[in-house]
Amino acid sequence: MDNVSEELKRRAIGLGLCKEWTNEWGVPDKNELCEKYVKGIDFCIEHGYPSNEYMKYHFEGVMQEHGIFVDDALELVNPKMVVANGKCTGVVSFSDFGVGTMYVRHDSDIRIEAGGFSKVFISVYDDAKVEIVQRGNAKVYVYQHGGRVKKSGEVLVRKGGD
Repeated sequence: MDNVSEELKRRAIGLGLCKEWTNEWGVPDKNELCEKYVKGIDFCIEHGYPSNEYMKYHFEGVMQEHGIFVDDALELVNPKMVVANGKCTGVVSFSDFGVGTMYVRHDSDIRIEAGGFSKVFISVYDDAKVEIVQRGNAKVYVYQHGGRVKKSGEVLVRKGGD
């Protein structure tokens, strides 16, 4: 396990990981590495780090517990965090007072349903396809850095930067 952590740390430093993150790296286990991935998602997306293949090989079965998916079929209800990498497919639903953040990347094709008083923040990248259905009082905010967004209902889409 130390090897995976050290290898990821070395790679991140090579990509320009800041001193603060480098100094605070510690000796994380796989769960803590997944938490680092989510917390540092902007860095990971910017650098394509780590690769989907690496994540599948080293984190299969662990990453899903943290909302990180690679080439998975998703059927989720009110998840707090979803990072859909590779060729993820499926439906993610938000209802009642559910609040979630999603990153849809690569060649993923995801349908997102938001109803009730839910609030969803979605970032779309690469060649991902997202179909969003908003109902009721749900609030949906999309940050489109790439990909295709199809929407019905009240969905606020911002293109480009943050």
